[in-house]
Amino acid sequence: MGIDDRIKKRKRIEALEETAEIVQSTTQEAPIKSTADARKEKVLFFISQGMSQRQASIMAGVDPATVARYKNLDPVFAHEIEQARLTYRMMLVDRVKIATETDWRAAKFLLETQFASEFGQKQQIELTNTDKPKSIIIDMVNQIRGIADDKPSEQAEAPAQGDTVDDDQG
Repeated sequence: MGIDDRIKKRKRIEALEETAEIVQSTTQEAPIKSTADARKEKVLFFISQGMSQRQASIMAGVDPATVARYKNLDPVFAHEIEQARLTYRMMLVDRVKIATETDWRAAKFLLETQFASEFGQKQQIELTNTDKPKSIIIDMVNQIRGIADDKPSEQAEAPAQGDTVDDDQG
């Protein structure tokens, strides 16, 4: 074992000892928490990392209905959930702000989202078939999705016999 390897090993040992001291000091000072409090903390952590309330519940090993009940019964917990969401949001906005220094698209994104009325993308929808309300809605959805109007609207109104409509493809 070379001198560099021994130095690296010693630094790792020192780091582990320091971590152990921190863990020991925090466990001695921290009050004993109930199982419910520990679960709530896990859920809050996962939400602050960008997960939905349901995803955070599952990751924390708690039934999502239980977390919803905690939230309804405990206004402080409900507030903490909102704070965790905003913490994640703030972190993402900060990342985009940093990116604006080197990428104009990040600045464009911030302008479009933060000042949508002035800089947001506007989209016009052209109504071509006004005599059939269902057809109008289908045309609007197709225009938003960018689907060309290759077929007459009457065909788009209802699927043909034996066809199924799958909303998840979209």
